[in-house]
Amino acid sequence: VFTRRGCDRVMRYAFELAASRPAKKVTSATKSNGIIHSMPYWDERFAAMAASYPDIETDQYHIDILT
Repeated sequence: VFTRRGCDRVMRYAFELAASRPAKKVTSATKSNGIIHSMPYWDERFAAMAASYPDIETDQYHIDILT
């Protein structure tokens, strides 16, 4: 079960870690085209979190493209 608090906690960690590194980038990969009840929510939260970190470059992919 995804919660806003849980998703944001994981993503905030990723964005803070990226901010401390030379390559300031976070990539999110989900299966939102196949797991329609939870992954689109993750994608929405990722976009919202990315807006809070304008200096961090972001990518969003479907996991099938990366495998």
